[in-house]
Amino acid sequence: LMIGFLFTASFKVPLSNILYTNHKTTFTLVMTISSLIVNVILNYVFVKICGFIGVAISTLMVNIAGSVITLIYYINVINKIKEEEI
Repeated sequence: LMIGFLFTASFKVPLSNILYTNHKTTFTLVMTISSLIVNVILNYVFVKICGFIGVAISTLMVNIAGSVITLIYYINVINKIKEEEI
């Protein structure tokens, strides 16, 4: 779980705050809700397979995936802002 929270604290939270200041609030909302849904589904599946360790694994997977998706979206937003300035 520590690795997942490291990714979340390093990428997802700061980048979401930057996106929020650029009025990209819909993305943050969609990411939060979709992360919740995917986490619940994966928790259900992995608990049956691995027990409580499965919950940690599924949470780690969702946190890392959410951080990577947020980073990719952030890079796209920054590139569009740079193109508009030129």
